[in-house]
Amino acid sequence: MEFVEEKVEQGKRANREAMEKRIQAQEELRAEGKADAVQNMRIYKFYPVATPDTPDVSSVKSQFINRYYGKAHQVF
Repeated sequence: MEFVEEKVEQGKRANREAMEKRIQAQEELRAEGKADAVQNMRIYKFYPVATPDTPDVSSVKSQFINRYYGKAHQVF
C-alpha cells in the first residue's frame, strides 16, 4: 500500500511541476508578443474532398469560422 501511495505522490508531483513550467513559460511571453502572434495568425478552413460517398458541399462553403476568429484567410 505504501508503494502505491508513493507512486501516486510521485505522479502528482510530476504533474504539478509540469504545470508550473507551463505557467512560467506563458508568463515569460510578453504581452506584445502575444498580440503580434494573434494579429499575424493565418486561418485556413478545410472542407472534405469530394468523393462519391460524401455529400457535395461546394455550394455551402463559407469563409466564416466563428465570432472570435471571424473569417478564414483561405478556404480549401
